[in-house]
Amino acid sequence: PRLFATGDESIHYIDFIDMIKARPNALKYSGIYTLLPSSWQDYLHTLDKESFRNAFHVLKVILLEEDMEYADTVLQETRKHDALSPEAIAITFKRLKENRLIYDGAIVFSSDLPSYEVDTSEYNYLMGGGNQ
Repeated sequence: PRLFATGDESIHYIDFIDMIKARPNALKYSGIYTLLPSSWQDYLHTLDKESFRNAFHVLKVILLEEDMEYADTVLQETRKHDALSPEAIAITFKRLKENRLIYDGAIVFSSDLPSYEVDTSEYNYLMGGGNQ
């Protein structure tokens, strides 16, 4: 993308990700390492080579549609569910994207809806839980 401010830098993460997937040990020496959120840096240090490649593939998928901040959000959400595999991150990303596409601005609740009380006494009676 074209930059208009002096001193701004444009980085195309996707090019770096393909390089890092091929040579995982080069991550620390690449320009992308310092641009990764600390959560991603910490996470990547815990992985073996195959999981590392899979995690970078998932990161690439996220960055093709969103930005690095969103990738951080996806990782944080995945960690809330005690899941740390690259596959779990991919599933979390799909779930968050799906929820966002379905629910962003689509649900509007009217403030003048009448209250609704649930009476389960008939069901309780049918289930043998009480007299009617």
